[in-house]
Amino acid sequence: MTKPNRDPNLRWLGFLPAALVAVLVALLGAGTGSAATATAAQTRVGPHTLIAPVLVGPHSGIGAGQRLGNDLPAYDFVLATGVAAKSAGEAADLVRAAKPIGSALKNDAWHRSASFAVDDIAKNGTVFRTVGGDGVSRTLIQTPGQVNGIAGRFEWIVDGEKLTHQMFVRGGTINGIPIKP
Repeated sequence: MTKPNRDPNLRWLGFLPAALVAVLVALLGAGTGSAATATAAQTRVGPHTLIAPVLVGPHSGIGAGQRLGNDLPAYDFVLATGVAAKSAGEAADLVRAAKPIGSALKNDAWHRSASFAVDDIAKNGTVFRTVGGDGVSRTLIQTPGQVNGIAGRFEWIVDGEKLTHQMFVRGGTINGIPIKP
């Protein structure tokens, strides 16, 4: 058998696939600062440290109704003058016996810290009656305190047998107004 006679000018076509593979390997093998490249080559895109988180969306204190343009009922505050007010000792027992619901169950340090200060109500607490925009009278208890060296006040709102609010107000004074310092 004889070999077919090939044109010597077309011999370079045999090297074409090998050359294309070599070029592709060279192009795809070189990274641009990705995890596949060596650490020394990460000059364009290197590792970074998060400096501060950027929060997007409404503040956590804004309710869904407010986002829709509806105002939530506002509280009117009335300081009790004697008959309706409980003593600080009774208020401490009231907070201990009340079932936490709603915002009283929030898990951040400013809300949870109030549950550790209930014993301070009997000796330093001040009891107020507050009437909400719904016309319902509730018991507001405030006592001075501090969290992690930050001065302020602890406060609780009891509605019947429910603890609806507890938190530490940074820089807060005893004023009979919930949340406001």
